[in-house]
Amino acid sequence: MGFSLDYFLGTNSLAKTFELTETIAQKGLFDIKDTGVSYRNVNHWDKQDLLVSQRSQEGKWRRFSFVDFVWLKVIEQLRGIGISIPLITQVKREIFIEITAKQFYDLFMKSQQLKDRLSERGERDRLKKVLENGLKEWGKPISLLQLFICHTIINKTSLSLVIFSDGYWFPWDERIEVAYSNDDLERKTFDTHVQVSLTGIVKSFLGDERSIYLLPQLNVLPPKEVKLLEIIHSGEYESITIHFRNKKMKALEMVKAQEVKRKIVDILSENDYQDIIIKSHQGVVTTIKNTIKMMLD
Repeated sequence: MGFSLDYFLGTNSLAKTFELTETIAQKGLFDIKDTGVSYRNVNHWDKQDLLVSQRSQEGKWRRFSFVDFVWLKVIEQLRGIGISIPLITQVKREIFIEITAKQFYDLFMKSQQLKDRLSERGERDRLKKVLENGLKEWGKPISLLQLFICHTIINKTSLSLVIFSDGYWFPWDERIEVAYSNDDLERKTFDTHVQVSLTGIVKSFLGDERSIYLLPQLNVLPPKEVKLLEIIHSGEYESITIHFRNKKMKALEMVKAQEVKRKIVDILSENDYQDIIIKSHQGVVTTIKNTIKMMLD
């Protein structure tokens, strides 16, 4: 791998990574049904040593962490386009290499490139403090895949795994193209390869109704965004308008169609409306819509 981890580090993102990585590696959040992958495939990949999770007890189905979930979806996509098991095994061996807090710290101390990028002394000192705290508090090493998942979630960036036929691979984020060697950039331009979008896997998970009961446990989104997803997945509203202030979600405006057969006085008595639109045709009420506004502060 020729990419530089320096560009996957930053004061805020690294501090959040330390907080998030333990959550996404927590075992027992998913069973096989939650992953959407068939039992048959999971068993086959297990026998081929493609999985990293172990069964808790003999004869019982394993449960997975969010990292396991993402890796299962990566395998599923690669096998879906015919990528061989030996090639996936090679990628697995490297993408689950673990890095300790001390190694992160050493990387920072040795990297003049990273120090130059953090031009302000205060910023450099803050990152050093984060790393020093990590040495004290962050006991478990994290895998490269964990780091990349955290990078995707925290920075809300498009990150893919670029994989070549000889097993060479690297994470691809076009916003930090300077992280890659000229050889890597030339290979990506001219050599045949496949790309699996980690961002796409995370986005697809967040868009699935099964994610709602897991989101609070994963803690991958701010409470406002979790609330929005809960409302969307409820299916109660015809339309949802999000109001922003200073690029932050401040309020929701939701339109709900009411049952026309209900008496209007009953709808009014619920007291959970801001605006009600009543449409009639030839004296008969045909549509009742209730607009509900919710502040997110």
